[in-house]
Parts: sequence; C-alpha cells; structure tokens
Amino acid sequence: MKNAGILYIDDEKMNLKVFHSYFQDLFKIYTATDTIEGYKLLKSKVIKVALVDQRMPKETGLEFIKRVRKQFPQIIFIIVSAYADFDMVVDAINSGAVYQFISKPWEQNDLRNALEKAVETFDLKVRNKNLVKELEVKNANLLALKNRLELENYVLKHNFDINSEFKEIITNNEKFKKILQSIHLIADKDVTVLIEGETGTGKELIARAILRMSKRSQKPFLKINCSALPANLIESELFGHEKGAFTGAVQQHKGIFEYANGGTIFLDEIGELPVDLQARLLTVLQDGEFRRVGSNKNLTTNTRIIAATNRNLKNEIKEGTFRSDLYYRLNVYPLRLLPLRERIEDIIPLTEHFIEKFNRKFHKKISTIPTSSIHKMKNYTWPGNIRELENFIERSMLLSSGKKLCIDESYLKVSELENKKLLSLHEMEKKYILEVLNFTRWKIGGKNGAAELLGLNRTTLIARMKKLGIQKPQ
Repeated sequence: MKNAGILYIDDEKMNLKVFHSYFQDLFKIYTATDTIEGYKLLKSKVIKVALVDQRMPKETGLEFIKRVRKQFPQIIFIIVSAYADFDMVVDAINSGAVYQFISKPWEQNDLRNALEKAVETFDLKVRNKNLVKELEVKNANLLALKNRLELENYVLKHNFDINSEFKEIITNNEKFKKILQSIHLIADKDVTVLIEGETGTGKELIARAILRMSKRSQKPFLKINCSALPANLIESELFGHEKGAFTGAVQQHKGIFEYANGGTIFLDEIGELPVDLQARLLTVLQDGEFRRVGSNKNLTTNTRIIAATNRNLKNEIKEGTFRSDLYYRLNVYPLRLLPLRERIEDIIPLTEHFIEKFNRKFHKKISTIPTSSIHKMKNYTWPGNIRELENFIERSMLLSSGKKLCIDESYLKVSELENKKLLSLHEMEKKYILEVLNFTRWKIGGKNGAAELLGLNRTTLIARMKKLGIQKPQ
C-alpha cells in the first residue's frame, strides 16, 4: 500500500502535520487546508482515499464530497469531525456518498486500519470495474463471433442455394454472388425492388429469381415493357379501361393491376414511363388504389412491384423526366447489376452455356474454344452485355463446323476502354444498334432481323431508333 495516494483536507494545519508524520511511511500522503486546494489535488494526483474534515470555513466536508462525487466515483471518501451530526452522517453513509465517519481526535491504529480497509475497497472497486469492462469486451467479441458465424452459415447455406435458386444465372464473380445472396434477404418480403443495370445484364432473370423465392411465387407474375407501347396503351395496360373510354375501346378491359392482384408486376424500363402516368403509378404504390381509364370508381390491388431500368434515374430527375417521389418509392431496395465488362471471369462460363444451348438447337457438337478467341472475347467491352454475347455465340455457331467454335474476330474490335474515351450509355446503345443493323443489312423485323438479334419487338426497336436519331443511310 506504500504507493496508495491518501489526501487529507483539514483547515487545522497541526492535524495535517501529525497525519503526515504518522502515515508517510505507509502511504503517499497529500494534504490541503481547504477544499479548493483539495480539489486541485484530486484532479492532478492519483488519490485512492480522501479524508475530509466536516467543519471548514467555505463549505462543509459533506457538501464538498457531494459536489465532486460524480467526477471521482472510484475514490473512497471519509468524513472526519469532532462535531458530528449523526443523522446527517448516517444518511451520507447510506446514500453511498461517504464510506465511513471517523471522529476527532482519532487514534493512530484505528485510523491506520480504516485507511488500509479503504484502500482495499478502492482496489476492489477498480478490479470490479476492470472485470466488468473485460466482460463487456468479451461479450462484444462473443456477439461479434456469433454474428459472424451466423453470417457464414447463412452465406454457406445460400451459396449452396445459388445453384438451385439461380439456375439460369451463371457467375463466378464475387461481387455478383453477393448481389445474388442479398436477394435472399428481401425475396420473401413485400418490398418494392428497383433493379438497375445496362441493357442485356439480366434484369428480368433477377426479377424472376425474386419471384421464385417470394411468398407470391404461385400468384400471377405479369410483365410490361414501358418502352414498348405508346403512352395511351401503357395506361390502359396498367389500369384497364371502360367501354367507350376512347376511340377503339369497344369493351371493358382489365389492366394488369387487376389481373395481378395478390401477385407481382415487373415494370421493365420504368424510366420510359411518361411523366403523367408516373403520378398515377405513385398513387397505386402508396395507397393500393387506381381507376380504369374512363371510370370514376376506385379499385384496390395488392401487388408487389419489381421495376427495372437501364437509365440513371437520378439524372432523369434532374432533367425533369422522372418524378423524385416515385423514384424514392421504387428505390426501397435497389439492386445494381454489373455490366459484363466488370464480370470478365464470367465470359467463358456464359459462352460454354450458350454453346450447350445452341448445340441442342442446331444439332451440333462444338466443345472447344480457341485460346486466341478467348483472349479477344475478354478484351471486348460487350456494350450489349450478356444479350450481345448470346447473339454473338449464336451467329458464331452457325459459322462453325466440327468441334471448334469459330468466331467472327473482326466483330470483336479492341475495347473502347483501351483506345478512346468512354461512351455514354445512350451512345453505346446507339453504336450497338447501328452495328446490329449493319450486320443484318438494315433488316429490322423477321427472322434474323435486328429486332430478333437484339431481343426486342420490332415496334420497340423502331421507337428506340427514332429516340436515338438512327436513320437508314441513303
């Protein structure tokens, strides 16, 4: 206990000298003649026990202790006085503010025993506090370990499930695997999902995977492409119309919000939805109510919305072509799909998948891909993503014979990332459509036409060509 700091505050200097002479060999003694000096010592020194005289000029010992108690909770405080108000002392001890009362004049041995016990109490309090902290740290570590194990078990379980739940989705990319794993978190929750990604990245496949794992898997799943129909037809397809609502409305028509009640609606290319219809869609999402075109009667629906877009909707909001309130209502759980150029390790597995698919379709037995072809395919940026890769493999299969895949290497130009500035999404889309049109010699519809190769309806492709300013050269 030699290093235990003991403070004695007393306005009688003789008491302080006697105290110091008695105990200087047992403890590290500090003394003060008033509470101001005593407070400074409490702040600057390591004090374990503080003895405070009760009767002092500026404030009593108990008033001082109550004032500083919260600031120094570990210190053991002892009241020393020849004029004790016993009721006051008992209350102070019972409240925990004071450890003990010692009356003056004190006996050396009695005071020594009291100080030694007080120091032991201090040390015990500190040890208990440190043990509590250690337990808190250990509990926190155990909780973190428990959470990590639960997460690892979850990931292991769903890594296994990926092969069964995402049969149509092929990937070796770790980032994309995490996207697939996150789908499990929201698939069976009735939250709106916004799938963002470039054209051809597999947004509809993801939407159908969400459906398969949801509670609505056995309910209707209806899809509408917001870019494929004129505004008046989209409104009718979404909400239905009454007989005579407009020219050609010869009978009542139910919209997909009626047909899909209890199920799921996939709104593809939501960024193409006209602004006036965005307000009506927002009402359905918020209140579950809508009206058929030409009707004053409110109908209700309970449908889950999965939306998809290849546009940057935040930019569309700035340009005034997309409502911010609808965006935030759709963006409850966003999923951003990676373009194929960020999934280079998936190009070969996807190619092998498409070769197997078209072997069955064309009754071929292609089984090998030349190393030079693999290199060129990995260096190409694939602006049309997986859809472009699939169409490219299909065309290559038609040109191939025997067991080796023969690709059109002239098609796979050096990546734009290597020799020119990055193109915007619209520029890339326009460039890719022009490449396909040139490949088909500007045949838009029909077998092996540009629309078929792009996976679009003929009217949709024509609409996109008009929007992008694509015209057949003279």
